[in-house]
Amino acid sequence: MIKPLAYLSLAVAVAISAETATAQPCDGLTSFSNRQIVFWDREQGVWSELQSLSSLGSRNGRRTYKLAYIIDDRKQRKGVVVIKYGREPRPSGKYADGVRLHRDQLPADAGNACTINAYPKFDDRVEIDSYDGFHDLGNISVKDIDKLRRFHIKYVNRNGECDTTDNPNTGSKFFRRPSNRSQFSFDPDRVDNGIPITAQLSSLFVTPAFADSRTLVDRRAEIRKYTTDGSGFACIVFYAKADPDAKLRVIDLEARDGGRRIQERRK
Repeated sequence: MIKPLAYLSLAVAVAISAETATAQPCDGLTSFSNRQIVFWDREQGVWSELQSLSSLGSRNGRRTYKLAYIIDDRKQRKGVVVIKYGREPRPSGKYADGVRLHRDQLPADAGNACTINAYPKFDDRVEIDSYDGFHDLGNISVKDIDKLRRFHIKYVNRNGECDTTDNPNTGSKFFRRPSNRSQFSFDPDRVDNGIPITAQLSSLFVTPAFADSRTLVDRRAEIRKYTTDGSGFACIVFYAKADPDAKLRVIDLEARDGGRRIQERRK
């Protein structure tokens, strides 16, 4: 079953581990700016800035590309990047059901009064209503809640404190604000502004089938951690298929500007 959403986008919620610049293939990437998404141009043999996966797919056809998300924060810190990928549907297309969840095996970690055990590799699929109910509405009674809980991780945030990728805390009791959990949404409004108070209050009684929504297909979400090097640099390398219908979203859970979350990149 394909569930409507308020925006066309497929989520590959990927938090990719860039433990240090030397631990990732970052050669040739240090010249790019913070939060840029680049792709490896095989014909030219160089990294180039990505305009969009759809334009790349329209120009060069459907094929998988090596991409990288750049973090140049001028601060040595840890965090999680969320990468979301998907496609707009075609009338005659055949699509996978649900949302695929992926997380690489992660080593043990530690922060201020924070000890995190190693995580095994996770690769599974959940129903769309479960994924959206949890991340768009904050509903913890969804069918696949056990899988979603096992998918999300504890990590060390930019302040060296323990945090979780599904943390619903917004920092405000009275105003709508984004949270870690809402960053996994396929709906850009949820990502930018958080879960509406009315949705949180009614999450046990409604399903995320919003009247003004449109459809997403072949959704995928991943989680991986990263650590910047001494200069605050990390490259987050991942792979995605370019397609005329493709949508890519990448966000750093710990990126801040004046204390406020930095908006996700939409390609």
